[in-house]
Amino acid sequence: MILQGHVLMQKIVVITPTHNAQNALSHLAVQLASQDIPGLEWLIVDDHSTDGTADYIESLSGQYDHKIHLVRHTGPRGQAAAFCVGFQQAIDRGADIIVQMNVDTAKYLTRTGRTLLSR
Repeated sequence: MILQGHVLMQKIVVITPTHNAQNALSHLAVQLASQDIPGLEWLIVDDHSTDGTADYIESLSGQYDHKIHLVRHTGPRGQAAAFCVGFQQAIDRGADIIVQMNVDTAKYLTRTGRTLLSR
């Protein structure tokens, strides 16, 4: 939990595994950044992309107040391994709530998605 002012809020970490998904990530980043949810952080586990995905993610971190974090796999390990690494990192970061989100989820992240994230 995070103390903000005199209010305790929950830390929410969204885990997204990626592999060569730079284009799709830009849309998802805009969608997540537009969510007005205190305590929301985004943890992206890059599964050894060769299209510049990891570098793009690092550039996003500064744009979004360092609420975006990157874990790089040094070789391809697959989506399941990326989620396992992401869950461990989220726990290590003190997450109260952990959400799984694939890169192609952005097109479905609407007001309903925001409501689900804020519960």
